[in-house]
Amino acid sequence: MPTLAIFTTGLIIIVLFIVAAVPFYLHARKHARAVKVHLDQVNRDLGTNAASLEDLRKVIKSRSAQVSGESTPPAVPRAVADTAKQSGVEPGTAGFYVKTLGDAVLTLVDRLAALQSVPEFAELDSQLELGERIIEFSESYDRIIKPLGGGAADAADGFERALLDGSFDALITLPTLLRSYFLQTPGTAAILAAAELAAGSIRGLADQQGIEIDTVAPLTAIPQNDPRADPNDRRGLRHLPVVAEIVRRQVISVPPNHALVVDCAIPGLRRGSRVVRPSRLTIYNHASWVSS
Repeated sequence: MPTLAIFTTGLIIIVLFIVAAVPFYLHARKHARAVKVHLDQVNRDLGTNAASLEDLRKVIKSRSAQVSGESTPPAVPRAVADTAKQSGVEPGTAGFYVKTLGDAVLTLVDRLAALQSVPEFAELDSQLELGERIIEFSESYDRIIKPLGGGAADAADGFERALLDGSFDALITLPTLLRSYFLQTPGTAAILAAAELAAGSIRGLADQQGIEIDTVAPLTAIPQNDPRADPNDRRGLRHLPVVAEIVRRQVISVPPNHALVVDCAIPGLRRGSRVVRPSRLTIYNHASWVSS
């Protein structure tokens, strides 16, 4: 009978193990479903077919390399390009960039409004005033951007004036700001693709006017005597704990006689070799960042 007792004891242990494991299994399945829903949504936004979160990270990293510090417009997500083609707009034309910019801004306005219920993102939006800047831009879209698609005679002049007065700065710099500091902030993934599309469309329109947009990605080291350096934290990034923590970790590895760029506050504009508007790069200022 000892054999029967051992068998019974073993069976009881197996049953108890199964009972204990069921909640973990159900939780894992629920998590897997949530990840798939999120992955499917981002794939639709980016026009990709990433099979896993690791694949998605590779896509975002690849897109980041395209945009950071470059004057060449980034590739347009496939889904948006397909929509533009279906509407009879030729990719790469002024009309194409006008349409994709309009679509991107409407998406940003809609999702920023929805994300106000996410505390971490609401704090970010409040500090950087993303919603206000993008809504202001959307209100001037018909006046400044749409005429470019129709080839109006004075459209180019109005667009260049808007570039010079900073009307597009918030949209141009938004993707690198999000990627540098807020990829882990809930809600960022929901707007990143649209932000990249908006910035890329503005670059495309500027390029057609012979204007190159110069940006420098945050967390880049530049010489201390770089004329573009500005110690003033124009956007108040030092007041955001997630930014302050990342900056303090990065600044210790900056080479001697160099400064850490924490924000490309004002993108530079060039027409050929002529500087139309110089960049202003916010650099880490130990006194102000520590005291905050």
